[in-house]
Amino acid sequence: MKATHDLKLPSLTVLLVMLSVAAVHCENRSNFALLFSGGANYGCLVPKEPVDGVSGASKWGGNGSVHAEIGIAGHFVETGLDYSYFKNDVTYKDTDKSIEGTRSFAVQNIAIPIMYNFHFFKRESGDPNLIAGIGLLASYSPYRVVGETGTLPDYSSNNWALGPCLRIGFYPLEIEGKYYPGLYLGLFRSISRFYTDDYYKGKETGVWGIFDIGISLRMKL
Repeated sequence: MKATHDLKLPSLTVLLVMLSVAAVHCENRSNFALLFSGGANYGCLVPKEPVDGVSGASKWGGNGSVHAEIGIAGHFVETGLDYSYFKNDVTYKDTDKSIEGTRSFAVQNIAIPIMYNFHFFKRESGDPNLIAGIGLLASYSPYRVVGETGTLPDYSSNNWALGPCLRIGFYPLEIEGKYYPGLYLGLFRSISRFYTDDYYKGKETGVWGIFDIGISLRMKL
């Protein structure tokens, strides 16, 4: 079964508007910050259970995000919107079953994380040099099969995924006591299966694993 899904943006627009309103109306602005990030990612279909005759290959892609961090009574929560794009190939080679070829995906991934942040190495102002966040991430992945070669089994997929995430931001520079440029990295692995096909025969395979890295700007409001 083959499918093509169109990317819909209304919900993304609503989220950005909510972040903007929160930035304007936050009662204690010293505990509110926006984080803008962009860079490269590496996404792949991770087999929980290896399957003979099947292998995967992934390529680097790009990502960007807008997050808001809110501090309440010394505790910090971060949420926002992530977008990423990458490609992935699934290759089959089982001549005994007359299955041999490659299926290629181009994946767009829209995600909303909810994380609890820890602040480390604080400045005199109380702003951190290092932020480590851990939480859950829900993602929606409209995708497109961009190429098929050979004789391949039918497949199915689940566009939604949920799983744990980790994000680390390092902000060594300070500009005008408000802007903090730096670097970040992120990790995500779904607990639900994204891709399966007749060849897998119900085995636990095809979950998402995504690694992000790039530059970030933390803006204190």
